Amino acid sequence: MAVDKQKLLEALNETDPGTQWFVDKKLQTVRKVSLQDPQSIESFKRDLAKDPSRFIKVDKRSGLERRSELEGFIKIIADPKLQQVLREALHSPAPHRAFRMALERKNKEQRQFADYQDKCAQKRLQDFLKLNNI
Repeated sequence: MAVDKQKLLEALNETDPGTQWFVDKKLQTVRKVSLQDPQSIESFKRDLAKDPSRFIKVDKRSGLERRSELEGFIKIIADPKLQQVLREALHSPAPHRAFRMALERKNKEQRQFADYQDKCAQKRLQDFLKLNNI
């Protein structure tokens, strides 16, 4: 199946609780269903009723997976002081935001974090494709 990998990456990185993504095996597309777009919901419901096996749900990362990725990034940071700041950020109510704030004036580490997140997203993409035989 030749599904749009960029669209699938967008789906795998989705954090909005009102949005869900599905791979449409018949059309070989990645479909967004959002509470902000009631027409997309109704259209999806009709298509799902016709052929439920046609769609593969793209699950969002769990909180544990997101935390694990942040912990993995901390391990590759060379500066022990920054590592400590990032460990403390893990315990904040919004760890991703706290990470970004901690890296605000650290250009090298910001690039490193962006690269790390891209690698994690690529791994999730490959795992999803393999798991679902796409």
